[in-house]
Amino acid sequence: IGYASRESFLLADQGASEGIPKKETAYEQVQYAALFEAGNNPDAWKVVLEHPELEPWSSHARQILGMYYLQDDEYKQALPFFEQLADMPDVHREPKARGLAGQVVIFAIQNDSRLPDTIIALLKLADKPPPLRNILGPELSQQVTEVLTKQANQVGESARSVIEDLLKQLSPPR
Repeated sequence: IGYASRESFLLADQGASEGIPKKETAYEQVQYAALFEAGNNPDAWKVVLEHPELEPWSSHARQILGMYYLQDDEYKQALPFFEQLADMPDVHREPKARGLAGQVVIFAIQNDSRLPDTIIALLKLADKPPPLRNILGPELSQQVTEVLTKQANQVGESARSVIEDLLKQLSPPR
């Protein structure tokens, strides 16, 4: 209940909605953001976060924004969106997993000390259907796989085992 009633992450004071029309519902705002500039305008997605009826639309917008900034190697801007998703209660497994996966990618690239705990948290979410690779989608699964493969080559045997467990969850079935 606390999560649902907390204040949303609003970016209006940063000029997020400048030039982007505010729609009547969050759903309409998501539709607009997806269609405006082929879904590639972060300001259009930020306006989704300004709607009072947040879930599930705010999670979707945060995922889009996190990936948008991650693809542009703008880790400082991507991380808050992934952190908000990762902080969601476990009942919101899919957005939480995407948030943790985004954090894994950023923490691995930045050699951040939070990486081991984030890998373990993501692995905990991997034990229930649907498979983690399906939740993350091909692009995020690939990014996590790439950074973890590099990590596995740089760590000791016990850490490598944990990383390999997560990599198995991201691999397509044989």
